[in-house]
Amino acid sequence: MRSFNKHKLMTEFVEYLFEFNVKTRASGSIATWASGKFEDLPSWVEDGFSSAGIKLTVDTVFEITGSDDKAIEIGNGEEIKVYTKVYSTPPADGGKLLGVAAWKQDPSSYFKELKVGNTIEWGRNTDALETAQCLGVYLDNVDTILKDLENPAKARAKHTGTIKGILGGGGDWDSGGVSTLMKKMDKMPDGNWSEMILLAKGMQNFVKRYGKNLGGTLHIIHGSIKDYYKAEELNQSVEGVKENTADMILANAPATDVINAVKTTSITYHKSKKYCHTDDSSESIKFYQVSLKKGHDNAQLGKMTGFLKVAYDLPDSTDYYKSLMQSYLIKHGYELNELNEGWFSDKLSSGLNALKSFAVGIWEKVKEIAGKIKQWGSKFLAGFDKELPKGAPNKYQIGLMQNVLREDGRLGRGQLLTEARVNKESINTYLKETSQDGARIILQAVNDQIKKIDSMFGKKDYMVQKIGGYVSSGQYTSSKDGTKNSWKLNDIIKLFANATAMNAYGKIVYKNQSDIVALSGDMIELEKEIYFGKTKLPLFKVYGASPGNLTNTVDDLGTQDDYIAGKTKRLGVDEGYQWPVVGFVSSNQGKYYNLEGHLLTDVENGNEPEYTQCRMGTNKADAFSFVFEGTLVLEWKKFKTKYGIK
Repeated sequence: MRSFNKHKLMTEFVEYLFEFNVKTRASGSIATWASGKFEDLPSWVEDGFSSAGIKLTVDTVFEITGSDDKAIEIGNGEEIKVYTKVYSTPPADGGKLLGVAAWKQDPSSYFKELKVGNTIEWGRNTDALETAQCLGVYLDNVDTILKDLENPAKARAKHTGTIKGILGGGGDWDSGGVSTLMKKMDKMPDGNWSEMILLAKGMQNFVKRYGKNLGGTLHIIHGSIKDYYKAEELNQSVEGVKENTADMILANAPATDVINAVKTTSITYHKSKKYCHTDDSSESIKFYQVSLKKGHDNAQLGKMTGFLKVAYDLPDSTDYYKSLMQSYLIKHGYELNELNEGWFSDKLSSGLNALKSFAVGIWEKVKEIAGKIKQWGSKFLAGFDKELPKGAPNKYQIGLMQNVLREDGRLGRGQLLTEARVNKESINTYLKETSQDGARIILQAVNDQIKKIDSMFGKKDYMVQKIGGYVSSGQYTSSKDGTKNSWKLNDIIKLFANATAMNAYGKIVYKNQSDIVALSGDMIELEKEIYFGKTKLPLFKVYGASPGNLTNTVDDLGTQDDYIAGKTKRLGVDEGYQWPVVGFVSSNQGKYYNLEGHLLTDVENGNEPEYTQCRMGTNKADAFSFVFEGTLVLEWKKFKTKYGIK
């Protein structure tokens, strides 16, 4: 029987293939109502259009557009999420423009994509997507085209011929991608045409920044990329099981020359400029390895791998996936006869091809690391059980109380507290009678331990901390005659519980540090394999641009060795497997702290980490007690929010 988690994860993948996210759709994209949404519209949608005199019907469609000062505001919020033109029926069918809506609430969940026969769905047509990106190598007037797109009809009439000339002008293009673009370019919707230019813009950014390092005329390897992989594996140093993740090569020589050089000569790379080159004095062949992605918001690795990781039982998963696809489409209002059309077959095929192309070896590594995480989490939590006091105070509590009593004069320098003299009741008494000096001894112990954690965690990518300021010694003062204190009994009890918690937490973290490092290393190795595949040469990721991001389209991943050395982003470009292993949060409450520890204890379907959130403190008022309890399971999204990870 298939588990609920597998059902949920596959469903999310199917929804991802078909999602209509207004924040990432280009101008000109068209949406209609998702299944059942028109019949169940919220009042903020109905009231907004009604007040503007626009009658919504089941046939109403929405086209993403640019800002419009005369747009009617729909919903409540501080900022506009998206502008859409509102048509009575699809504009291609002669629909009437009813107005422009400025959505202050995100309408994505109410929409599905309106299928248009000449639209290229970039997410399912990888050949066309990558070919559009490769256009940026030769289309040197992308910025001009983007400006001209203020009038799409004129822009297309002016520049389509140039684009077709580039695609038909020779070079190592992918024939399938070229064929799709050439066939649909004249009839694709304006939004689709604009997306093609934005995809090229991302590559042009890379060429402008790095192309000059190659010198001379630029060439691409795209149609023959598989031959490049084979050449690299035959003659160069490779490592891992997954195929090189570069989708294209940007070079100073034709594809055949580069592939032959990789097959027959030694290849090295420039340490700072990161281009690969033949190991001769003139560097006769130079090139960059580039992995192509649609956009930062559309990078598929995170969502895709979640689905793939439950797909190791391929026949069963494949059949289940097909049924989910059909169920999803029917549920969201697609007609049954559409399931036999080419676009659906292509969509289905894209998902299955993703399944089949995912290396079994990678999945085996995922399962292995998931198992290690669960074992480590159990061991870590068990360690707390051993370190924390059970009934009678432990040695740390006795030692700290001994220092307190000495500081405020209740214990002579030569005297020692023994276990026989200290129990829960006596600790309450000692704390109740503590002077200013004694209270500050406890506070100093807590602050010193938090600083130690802060210093230790701040130097490690796999340990994260959030320190909310320190309690000042000025919070603990007594009157000159010692009869009045600035604190209440409950304050000093909680502070003493803080000291106990920090001692236990610190011991366990220090004791398990080698395991933490090893586990982090395993996750980094896995992510390295996913990002680079077998290649040990430098790799860049180039993303398509978007209306809100025309410039930040290039990520320098360096080499496998660079990645292991931690020179890339801590959490990886696509949020893969380099997760923090432990986390610590302290929050200044005036006279004591609220303390939380977070432990990586599970992996949901091998895709995203889960953390056990543990509260450390007292659970009684005006009487010392100590608890360390797992209060909840923190999902990855909430963990990132808590620690300010982006």
